[in-house]
Amino acid sequence: ADIHYFSYSQRKGTFGARLKPLPDEVKKQRLARLMELKAKLKGEF
Repeated sequence: ADIHYFSYSQRKGTFGARLKPLPDEVKKQRLARLMELKAKLKGEF
């Protein structure tokens, strides 16, 4: 259980990816996060 928790905490979503491999959705989520961060930075500065 500890090993499973450790691997999951290190890379969130790896367990879900194993059950349902959706690389495209993962890429979209990462892109959306990057865009959000960029928008926040632009808003701050």
